[in-house]
Amino acid sequence: MSSQNRRSSLSASTFSSLAKRQASSSSSENLAKASAAAQSHLTKKRPALANVTNLRHPSQSVSHASVSVPKLVLQMESSVLNYLKFEMTAPTIKCFLRRFVRAAHGDNEDGSLLQLECLANYIAELSLLEYSMLCYAPSLIAASAIFVAKYILLPSRSPWNSTLLHYTLYQSTDLYDCVKELHRLSSNSHSSSLPAIREKYSQHKATSTGSMKIGAQISVPSS
Repeated sequence: MSSQNRRSSLSASTFSSLAKRQASSSSSENLAKASAAAQSHLTKKRPALANVTNLRHPSQSVSHASVSVPKLVLQMESSVLNYLKFEMTAPTIKCFLRRFVRAAHGDNEDGSLLQLECLANYIAELSLLEYSMLCYAPSLIAASAIFVAKYILLPSRSPWNSTLLHYTLYQSTDLYDCVKELHRLSSNSHSSSLPAIREKYSQHKATSTGSMKIGAQISVPSS
């Protein structure tokens, strides 16, 4: 091949490469502009949902122009649920009580684990009847129920120790308000107009904890 033909071939190849790069760059720019325009439109229309367009699954190809924002939200919700295989639950008082009861009984081999568990569950379930108890986290109510139960069963011993602090992550002072409320509920349960929980735990299989007489006072460190 002559020198002139080689230069001509090289120039054609270079031109073709530059043309492809320019076309690719132009396509990327157009796509970016279109995405920015759609994002701007959503921001003006619904500011709270402006970022929802970024929440779709990578494998999904969604046209902003043809799919509404609520549909995008539903698609993303479906993707999240399928990824988690619908294995979801909200933590309840019971979830924490199971662990806290074992921790509480670990340093108290003298007492009955069943009695401690039944009494703690009884006190915790009484909180379900009170709207005012919704301000407390489930873990806090569970820890406070353990505190009250141990105080009732073993009034001569401190109901809180380093083991419970380690497993609950609560200082005894953190429980002050919740413990006072739970103790009030349990001591007044016999005069409550909603006796179902008390009757449930008054049965022999629940160690008759619902029939226990609970004192009017409880000592809780406040600071």
